[in-house]
Amino acid sequence: MALAAQPKNLQIENVVLNLPRTIHCIKCRNTMAKDTKINSRKERPSRNLEFLGFKNIRFHFNCTQCSAGIVLRTNPQLSRVLCEAGATQFCGDKHPRRLLYGLEEESNWHENRDEILAQRIFMLRQKNHNMDQKRKMEEVGNAMKSLDLEREI
Repeated sequence: MALAAQPKNLQIENVVLNLPRTIHCIKCRNTMAKDTKINSRKERPSRNLEFLGFKNIRFHFNCTQCSAGIVLRTNPQLSRVLCEAGATQFCGDKHPRRLLYGLEEESNWHENRDEILAQRIFMLRQKNHNMDQKRKMEEVGNAMKSLDLEREI
């Protein structure tokens, strides 16, 4: 009896993740340094959570020493990656701290909401402006090339 191919879950894919910050496994206290390459599963939530075009993504991977499950989640509102489960992360003062679903960060988000939104909008406008400038430069370059070709003929 042949097994039928299972439909592929389009919301989960395997990727190589460079850790965005130093984290500690809760189970074995193993330290995984920033920029460590780890094979992980990238999961997009069933609810399409977006903030100014940036998607909310979860990364599932295992501890390099004890194989305990660790989950990191992006938070586009704060431009951060948070430890959801299985690990703690270092903060600026070098003391490990666990952020449960980003509750501490969420309160900071509400306090500085307008400032963060203004920065994001400025960044998006700057990116669009740079793309327009690049496109104009390419058009000018193409026009110059066509003039050179006409002169040769």
